[in-house]
Amino acid sequence: MNRDKVRELMDEAKMAFDTIAKAHGLAAGEVRASFTDKNVKLSIEIAEVGVSGEVMDREAILLQRCALGFGLPENAYGMEFSEGRHTYKITGLSSRRAQYPLIAEREDGKKFKFSLEHVKALLGVKA
Repeated sequence: MNRDKVRELMDEAKMAFDTIAKAHGLAAGEVRASFTDKNVKLSIEIAEVGVSGEVMDREAILLQRCALGFGLPENAYGMEFSEGRHTYKITGLSSRRAQYPLIAEREDGKKFKFSLEHVKALLGVKA
């Protein structure tokens, strides 16, 4: 296996899972892969679609359930903040990352991780 072949497989798997997920009223997340020269392992998350059309993956659900416990507003999911020249939308929380648990998506769709204190300061949330 080489990187180009793996990317091709990932693209095809994403299209196939998108079709299957839509048939069940769900949404397919991004495809992740690890590979050697002899094999490839693909993983994908299938999630429910929220009322306003957002994909409710594991991190989004955790944010909605635990926002107050982390000192964030109850409605933190979807809140936007500016950092430098970009605007980010809060999309999730990862309990596995103590230093940078917040997940936010830039306007171009790329995801980034942020510290709670930094985002709370940008949102004007008092500790």
